[in-house]
Amino acid sequence: MRPETPPQLETRTCQAAIRSPELDESIKLFHQATGIGFYEQLPEEPNWTHYLDLTYAQKMRFSLVFDQQAEPHSRHATYPVHTYGAFPGLLNAGGEAPVATHKISAVTVAPSYRRRGILSRQITADLAYAQQAAFPIAALTASEATIYGRYGFEPATYQSRFTLKCAHGVKLRVQVPGRVVDADPQHFGPGYAALAVRALEQTFGSVDSTEFDNGFALGRWDTWETLEKPKNLRFAAYYDDAGQLGGFATYKFG
Repeated sequence: MRPETPPQLETRTCQAAIRSPELDESIKLFHQATGIGFYEQLPEEPNWTHYLDLTYAQKMRFSLVFDQQAEPHSRHATYPVHTYGAFPGLLNAGGEAPVATHKISAVTVAPSYRRRGILSRQITADLAYAQQAAFPIAALTASEATIYGRYGFEPATYQSRFTLKCAHGVKLRVQVPGRVVDADPQHFGPGYAALAVRALEQTFGSVDSTEFDNGFALGRWDTWETLEKPKNLRFAAYYDDAGQLGGFATYKFG
């Protein structure tokens, strides 16, 4: 049995700034490889325009690590073995103004390339870049949070899911002032944008919305995995007694 050939790794880092056909192809490859790394369904071809637009809107800086010694018949002869993305954002850290934040996303390592220090080298280099770019803090969303503790991260918040049973209506303990209206998302964009800014300013620990978040809230697409348009989505907006928008929700009937 012959020994395994160690990988000869090459890192390519791109900045989604000025659009070009070459950069478009790199972005597409990056998202394809990320989807494979997360075991997700790959999007249909017409939706790739959305991925390109969103990536440029985020001003994403992303890296692809290739194995130059990969077998010709291997997926990694053309696809990267590691993906890593980051983009600028804002965080409400309790001060007078939001703090500039280095948002990390799309971190994957192919199963056969794990435990070789690929992520360690990449995240160390990226955090050094963030420090040089004067970001005071970095943040990421992780399904396996324990991995990142060694790099200085620790849990800040958790995602929760709940089911509200309202077959017989939702009974409130007190009468809520104001009104709830059935909203039209085509005319609700400016109001939602202002609401998102107020939510960031008033909610400790919150981060700013991306173009994807805005489109998701307004029903332009369902999930990041496919960016398909959701079906039968309803919209509701709450206005207080003064007529100011105070909340917004999307929902479906089951």
